[in-house]
Amino acid sequence: MSPTNKCLRCKNGKNVDHLATKCPKMPRIEYTRRHEAVARIIHSELGRQIGLPKEKMDAHKIESEVHGKHGWITYDKTVKTQKIKEYNRPDIIVADRRRNMITIVEIGITNQYNLVETETITALPTALAPRQDGCHSGWYL
Repeated sequence: MSPTNKCLRCKNGKNVDHLATKCPKMPRIEYTRRHEAVARIIHSELGRQIGLPKEKMDAHKIESEVHGKHGWITYDKTVKTQKIKEYNRPDIIVADRRRNMITIVEIGITNQYNLVETETITALPTALAPRQDGCHSGWYL
């Protein structure tokens, strides 16, 4: 391989997938930055659905919990469970009062080659279920 076809950080083969998700020398903060950029877009769009004011995408700030006209949305907030669980902190939870529905969003930045592994890891929080009394402020597993 010519020097231009090698990753400057780890010297492995350089391609889009490697640079986006696989390079072991890529600073963890870069992956976190990408995750938060995607989360900000999703948070903004879901926030509009529950009545949060529309704002420019680059000006959107994610808060831990925000209430709108038609529901609330949380970001990276621990969910109370009866049992101690390793995965009890979904990226986004949206409660839509108009539809009487709660949506859990788990974001995984990946590529096509490790999609199954990422889906397995991020699917764990979807085991959350609302309390039997219909209250959405608490959760049971």
